[in-house]
Amino acid sequence: MQFPMQHTRKTTKKIPINKIRLIDWLPSRKDMGDVVELAKSLRRRGDVDVPVKVRPAKDGFYELIWGRRRLEAAMLAGLNEISAIIEEIDNDEEVLIQSTIENILRKDKNPVEEAELFEFWKAKFGKTYEEIARLIGVTPSYIYNRVQLLSLSPDIIRALQTGSIDTSRFGLLHARVLLKVRDRVIQKKLFQEAVEESLTVRELKRRVDAAIKTVKGYNHSRPAVMDLTQPIFNNMPYQPKILTPPEIRLTSNVVVDSVNITEIRLPSHIGTHIDAPRQFFEKGKTINEYDILKFIGECVVIEVNKSSNQPITLNDIRKYEGLVKENAIIFFNTGWGSLFRYPEYYSHPYISEEVAWWLRDCKVSIIGVDTLTPEIPYHMRREGFDYPIHKILLSNDILIIENLNLTQLNGISKIWITAFPIPIIGCEAAPCRVVAWSRAEHVIGSNDVRKY
Repeated sequence: MQFPMQHTRKTTKKIPINKIRLIDWLPSRKDMGDVVELAKSLRRRGDVDVPVKVRPAKDGFYELIWGRRRLEAAMLAGLNEISAIIEEIDNDEEVLIQSTIENILRKDKNPVEEAELFEFWKAKFGKTYEEIARLIGVTPSYIYNRVQLLSLSPDIIRALQTGSIDTSRFGLLHARVLLKVRDRVIQKKLFQEAVEESLTVRELKRRVDAAIKTVKGYNHSRPAVMDLTQPIFNNMPYQPKILTPPEIRLTSNVVVDSVNITEIRLPSHIGTHIDAPRQFFEKGKTINEYDILKFIGECVVIEVNKSSNQPITLNDIRKYEGLVKENAIIFFNTGWGSLFRYPEYYSHPYISEEVAWWLRDCKVSIIGVDTLTPEIPYHMRREGFDYPIHKILLSNDILIIENLNLTQLNGISKIWITAFPIPIIGCEAAPCRVVAWSRAEHVIGSNDVRKY
């Protein structure tokens, strides 16, 4: 593995730990390993064994580029200062390059964290996987092999993220074998067997092949069910100018028959939700006035590669024109859903008015975006902004789903969708659960649905 050479000036010296801060947008490792043992070692040494890497900030602080685990251990050890490589780097992508290269060199690197990092990189800087591979000196297959892991069961992903399993028992090759199994229940069962019985990759492959042969008529080309909904949680992304943040709390001070009760307060436009015409039009339909069949149908996934604050134009979607039929559901996959928990989520791509009029002319039923809104980002809006995209679409009875997570649909151009909103009487929008199905007959066994 060869990495690109860096030719910038660096200095190495000890700096106060309380002057080092994290870069809020830079992904960092979740599985920190045994920090306590490392802290004991650092306490004896009085310093880190390998300097951390920082860049100077304008306010006298230093921003951490790599070395998070060593920094955490040094703080736990009670050290006041540690050795650091100081380099002036103004280019944020260069920071990400250096942080990624350092993490790739780790022996205990986490393939799921790597996958999430590559997805973040693609969305934040508008790079393809091939371009990212060239920048960090790896093959494109190195990236593809990890990104594909994000289609595994969420339970397996969490186990790999948190380091709750022994990587010597279940590693990257084991995980890739499990990708052949698209049934989440079977996949999780085989995962548990692999970990508990310390299966070799060869033995796991044998069991996977046997499981696939057992399930008759199953579509193994992609997952049968994929949840495209962003989770709702405290301090989740919201627009403070017009919305209040969600609040989720356990009412533990109230005991009723020893039952735990959670109190949830959130605006109708928070998280993954559907906008209805009543949002802008006094006589427009509310969310509960639509027949449930409105929210089931064939969906065309339009994949567009856009950077921050860029419009989606007709030129970006020309190749999809033949796929779009009347009453279709259209999703725009920009990759921005992977930034949902980061500040960069607010500087999203957006739909141009020419595309909105094209959607109107195609008479589509619903459109969905993996961004905060299909409109231009809030920081780009001028005084008197009038929500043109919403008004073009909603005035023509085209509903809008916002805050989707479409990363699982990468490379898929057509899928079956259910997007059921909560039927709140008289409401202009409602949270919804959006699920992609690989086959229409998995949704309802009716002759009225069109299978493909």
